[in-house]
Amino acid sequence: MNEFSAASPMVQLAELMLNADEARAQADEDALRAARDAQQQALQSQVEALHDAADDVRVGAWVEGGAALAGGLMTATAHLETPLGEKPAGAMAALLDSGQVLGQMASPLGRELGEAPSMDAQANAKQAEAEGADAGTRAEMANRHHERVRDDQDRVIATLQDILESESQGNLALIANV
Repeated sequence: MNEFSAASPMVQLAELMLNADEARAQADEDALRAARDAQQQALQSQVEALHDAADDVRVGAWVEGGAALAGGLMTATAHLETPLGEKPAGAMAALLDSGQVLGQMASPLGRELGEAPSMDAQANAKQAEAEGADAGTRAEMANRHHERVRDDQDRVIATLQDILESESQGNLALIANV
């Protein structure tokens, strides 16, 4: 806070204005700091969501590959256990059919367990990106307001200096006349 000891109402008004400007400047600095912290947090959330999306794609790929491999092994086993030139029958026919079905389900399983969660994580990343942009806007607004307050303070100080100089010259004139 600024404290000038002067009897002039103009100086007292200028002092009040400077104190108010200082409080507004401090509030702007706090808002700017909070907005930048929120922006950093949103960026971190975005990065984490994108990593989650990549992990989900990997899970889907492993599930799809595993299901395709298992289906292929089942189909191959059914053919290997069936005598040459014959069609698989009984348990081997069931194994062959199950292997073919599992092979066909590999891609949908991969999408369900990988792509769908990945898309959800990407949506979360977009939400975090929007929050980061909003925090960036708030930070910019707080910074501009802070600059305006500092400009106002500079003008008040210049005016106060003019007032004090005028009062000083007036006091010197009074002393000279005595």
